Amino acid sequence: MAFTTEAPWLRRELSESEMRQVMLDSISDKACWQVGKYLGSMLYMDFGGIIQIRPVVSKRAIQAGEARLRIRDCFWRLADGSRVIVDSESITDDNAAEKLKYLEGVFLRNFLVLESNMVDLVFSNHVVLSLDTSNQYEAEDDIAEFVAPNGRIYTIGPGGAFFLSDEVDTARFVQ
Repeated sequence: MAFTTEAPWLRRELSESEMRQVMLDSISDKACWQVGKYLGSMLYMDFGGIIQIRPVVSKRAIQAGEARLRIRDCFWRLADGSRVIVDSESITDDNAAEKLKYLEGVFLRNFLVLESNMVDLVFSNHVVLSLDTSNQYEAEDDIAEFVAPNGRIYTIGPGGAFFLSDEVDTARFVQ
């Protein structure tokens, strides 16, 4: 992602329904084609067509999806019904590819905010990625970030608040 500086007072808080609409409008018709783990138990997911991004700090372009979801400092669980496939405490470098394959080639079908402080991303294969927004890890930064195809950045903050940043991921438009 391009380097940005964010003034927190310029972020606009979104309602649950606004965030749900953004997620569904942005990627419900775009397959997840790349998913992976980074920095411990953090995840990234790329959706839609492949684009070339040239980060400011690098001269080399990288491939990314039209849209990207990053899961950061929160407990998360990937489940198929009542069967837990993997979670943030059991994922390892050795099992990540095998466990995360359930998210490849699927489409987002629903975005649910539950009373239990969980946000559930429900996919076309009925697999659910649940994010704990209660901030049990006491993160100071956002627990999830979604970069929409138009470059707009949406976040889920600690405690489950949804925000639209005033920033745009400009690296998406540099070829």
